[in-house]
Amino acid sequence: MKILSALGGPRPKTATADYTVAVLERMILADASAGALTITLPSAANAWQRIVVKKIDATENAVVVAGAGGQTIDGAATVTITRQYVSVDLEPDGANWWVV
Repeated sequence: MKILSALGGPRPKTATADYTVAVLERMILADASAGALTITLPSAANAWQRIVVKKIDATENAVVVAGAGGQTIDGAATVTITRQYVSVDLEPDGANWWVV
């Protein structure tokens, strides 16, 4: 059973290694303290809500956000976050992802 937040969605997931986001997840807290990691988004064809990925550690290790199966993010294969507390909000359009 997933724990739901007050807004009705799952609580944020903390990722400390490469992680693939589930369709119903809305926020990923990426902790790259142990090394760079990749957060792979679900297929934009199956996703219907915005997803936020936020880097929470103070290291210079990268958090790479990637589309599933060759899908793009603002036309690129990946988006990279290298600074603590920086986040990207991602919106699917049914085929690819957009930073909003």
